[in-house]
Amino acid sequence: VALLLLLDAALIYFLSVDRAPAFGISLALIGSIYLPLRGHVARWFNKRRTMSAEELYRRITEIPHSIDPYQKQAVLIKLWDDLFSPLSIKALSASDENATTLEDNGAAMTLAPVFGLPGLRLTWARQGARLFSSKDLLRAKTIHSLIDTSLRQNQIYLDAIETERSRINRDMHDNIGVMLASALHVTNTERKNELIRQTLKDFREIIANPDQHFQQ
Repeated sequence: VALLLLLDAALIYFLSVDRAPAFGISLALIGSIYLPLRGHVARWFNKRRTMSAEELYRRITEIPHSIDPYQKQAVLIKLWDDLFSPLSIKALSASDENATTLEDNGAAMTLAPVFGLPGLRLTWARQGARLFSSKDLLRAKTIHSLIDTSLRQNQIYLDAIETERSRINRDMHDNIGVMLASALHVTNTERKNELIRQTLKDFREIIANPDQHFQQ
């Protein structure tokens, strides 16, 4: 409005254009030059604030690789802060089972708990400049689902590692340890060599074949 009034006044007082044509020329200049330029600048700033797919993937996979739940929570909060720049992010009680939804007509957005981490409540997007929209909600649900899946898959991976470690320890104790102890007490050289060869063979099988069970 200020720019329109300044152009109108400049055309009237400096170029001696009549008031009606001056106002029309001012509107035409605003509509053809300023508004398109303003739109390009706005899109440029929004593009800079939009996280790329590669960066988003890296940030999501960073969460399950954090050392402890407190660090996971901090990384998660930082991700949501960078995505929506809310005025505040509040961790909800661990007992709360709220769904991901908009509240107070978009003034806040509640994020459901993800695997092992409590839910969050974000208030006023872009540092209070706007409300959360249905588009924000859809994006948050998609990202929330990816985070939850990533955390669950990482836990499955860790459980598999622990299971394999336990299997190797058990087989080493029940089979390899027993056979080596037997070889120590055997005086017959041929029998001792046979036990050692069998022990080495079983050791390779333990490492290479996780489904193989050995019996003494």
